[in-house]
Amino acid sequence: GLINCLELSGWSPIVVNRWDPCLARYYRLAGVRRMLYWDDVMAPASEALAEAAVDRFGSFEELLAFEWEGVRVGRFAASTMLRQLRLGSLDLGSPQIRRQLGQAMANGMAAAEAARRIIRQVRPEVALFVDRGYTPHGELFDRCLKEGIDAITWYAAHRSNTLMFKRYTPNNQDEHPVSLS
Repeated sequence: GLINCLELSGWSPIVVNRWDPCLARYYRLAGVRRMLYWDDVMAPASEALAEAAVDRFGSFEELLAFEWEGVRVGRFAASTMLRQLRLGSLDLGSPQIRRQLGQAMANGMAAAEAARRIIRQVRPEVALFVDRGYTPHGELFDRCLKEGIDAITWYAAHRSNTLMFKRYTPNNQDEHPVSLS
């Protein structure tokens, strides 16, 4: 439905997602003519650079503050790991967590570089996100804001048959999607 709304408003939607034949089929049925896949735009991750960054983290705050190419990779790597591992916190003293964090950071760094390539290739005027807090979409969200591209999120609302939208700028990029603006 949102894709059709964008088209009726004169936009030409381009979907950026991981390759999934079922999703690709549904997007084509919805009329999407152009899709980009993360696997096609992401270069191999530099695990050595990521591990060097992880070695410098003495605290969770340092992890959250880490940026790569102006993108908050540390924040998205941490969020992605917490979600995948279903944990409430990351024990940076754990060798296993640090190893996994190295991989998450490498993925985030690769996503940050891919986001730059996507924006150069597509040159979007607006970007619509359903979830902007995890790798690789978080890195694209951040890059859009850095490039002055309107970034809008949508979520299911607290009422039936209702969606919530929020437009983000660098000034409100960390606000919760249901916060007032």
